[in-house]
Amino acid sequence: EIGFYKNNRDLIYSELKDYYEFPKPEGAFYAFLKNPNDNIIESAIAKNLLIVPGSAFSEKNSHFRIYFDVPLNVLEEGIKILKKLR
Repeated sequence: EIGFYKNNRDLIYSELKDYYEFPKPEGAFYAFLKNPNDNIIESAIAKNLLIVPGSAFSEKNSHFRIYFDVPLNVLEEGIKILKKLR
């Protein structure tokens, strides 16, 4: 199990660090990315990718949260969508 989370975390970080600002997750199965534009939530949902506004977890509305405890093929598809939205 730990290897699964670590692999997914490392994939998210390596693939998205040049597209979004976010710290490498250390002990969680989600990442908190800086929102590059005001309509990313709606744009992601339109592409069947659910991302959660940061305001659901903190006072910061400048970020969004993605969950990476998913099968590899789902994660890879989400990464492709997030890259296109940037």
